[in-house]
Amino acid sequence: MIKQIRLQPLVNLQSRVILGYEALYAKITDEDYPSAVEILKTVCEKAQIQHDTDLYINMAKQDASSSEFADKFLEVMHMLNVKGSRIVLEISERTKPQALQQVKKTALQLKKYGVRFALDDFGMHYSTYHYLSELPIDIIKLDQHFVGKAVKNTKDCEILRSAISLAHRLGCKVVIEGIEKLGNLATALIEGADIGQGYLFAYENEVKHEISKPFVSLQDWLIGVIPPQSAAYYRE
Repeated sequence: MIKQIRLQPLVNLQSRVILGYEALYAKITDEDYPSAVEILKTVCEKAQIQHDTDLYINMAKQDASSSEFADKFLEVMHMLNVKGSRIVLEISERTKPQALQQVKKTALQLKKYGVRFALDDFGMHYSTYHYLSELPIDIIKLDQHFVGKAVKNTKDCEILRSAISLAHRLGCKVVIEGIEKLGNLATALIEGADIGQGYLFAYENEVKHEISKPFVSLQDWLIGVIPPQSAAYYRE
């Protein structure tokens, strides 16, 4: 079991309903990151995914280059009776271009079972548009620097607006990561982002006078301190 996993909520920016969680791992380097197969196994064995809650999992460096990854992932999905439609696998732009064709084969195989794919770190690393044209992406995740700069700079605001518009024209949902301030949230809403993720979000059943926890531990989820599906409020 991987003990360092924490679950961070992804929130519908319009309805404020928690749509799902990203399983985050306290890594030191990319080489330390465990396979998505092991993360799926850990989360589902300790906290069964609700039928209406998505689970976002990062594909590790070794997953991207493995021709066996899709079969192993499907095996665990079937073993734990997890619907593919509840899984979003995140592909980082840090993935080496040499692995792109293998990632594409993996994605096409898993999408047959309903698994969706998100392009993480959009615009931060390699050829963004090449990844978008080559891979069957459903969700684009924009790094917090897009929103952080857009709050202060008109040019950066136009870049953010263009990125969101492009994603929507390609039929993709847009997640804004790292929302930590109300200004970030306001910009994300004004520019039409779909989903938010970050320290600003907390839960209805937390004590609002205390500092809100940005992550939900597996233990909290298990004992029901934080329900998997609830409305979120924003901590000011």
